[in-house]
Formats: sequence, C-alpha cells, structure tokens
Amino acid sequence: MTKEFLLECERKLAKSYVCTALGRDDDSIAITKEIAKDIAFEVTNSIHPISMETAPYVVAALRTLANGIEKEMNPLDKEIARALQELMGRFQFVKEEVKVDL
Repeated sequence: MTKEFLLECERKLAKSYVCTALGRDDDSIAITKEIAKDIAFEVTNSIHPISMETAPYVVAALRTLANGIEKEMNPLDKEIARALQELMGRFQFVKEEVKVDL
C-alpha cells in the first residue's frame, strides 16, 4: 500500500472516531465499512489475477502475513480485527483466474 492510501485510510478513521464521539454511530459504521472495503480491494487488486497453480502460495503468504501482523497487536486491536474480519467476510469478490501458457 502506498503512503497516500494509508494516509487517506487514517483520515477516514479519524473521521469515524469523531462521528462516534458525537453519537453519530450510523455514520461511524458507514465510514468503517468504507475503510474495510477500500483495504480489501487494495489487497485484492495487488494479488489478482492469480493462477490456480499459484493460489496455494498466495493463500499461504496472506495467512502468514496476517498471523505475523496480529502477533504484534494489542488485545483490543485483535478484537477489532476479529469484528472486521466478520464484516469483510460478507464482501463479494469476483474470481479472476488466468491460465499461463508456457
């Protein structure tokens, strides 16, 4: 991810916190969903297309990366990650597969 993309995500996150502080929970939730969607698509776009032959490596790399990041997180952030994972599990992704001819 680029620094610009992360800055935009953090700007939206700060806006979400302000909405929560002002009691505008619906706005905060909408912003949180937008951030989750943006990050999911950023990651997805960086690994697509994949071939069926490379898919197991992509899955292993993403799980290993997630485990490594999570290990360094505090308990509250881990709980937030679990809640976001549930939310993101509802996203619909379009499978794009390519065949690489050798």
